[in-house]
Amino acid sequence: MKKKYCKALVIGKFQPLHKGHMALIAFARSQAEKVVVCLTAHANEQISIAQRLMWLEATYEKESKVSVCAIEYDSSRLTESSETDLASSLAWADYLREYFGLLLSG
Repeated sequence: MKKKYCKALVIGKFQPLHKGHMALIAFARSQAEKVVVCLTAHANEQISIAQRLMWLEATYEKESKVSVCAIEYDSSRLTESSETDLASSLAWADYLREYFGLLLSG
């Protein structure tokens, strides 16, 4: 069966990785040919980026259509809040476009 989308992007902190995150990733897999799971973290968080990345990679290691990446961001530039607002959403969108643009061009 052809999937509705070529790619899906799931972004989160995953601290810790839980069933809700996994359900979101499963839904993305059901809709897209390839899913990129993007872990975002900053240096002052309680659970290290390395630990969370290990959880994600271990959980999805047998999923060839799921890839995991990690971005350590500057918390002075971007909000850490789980509450969304337009300004924060736009700042994150700009940051991720910049990040993925550099990743794809280099």
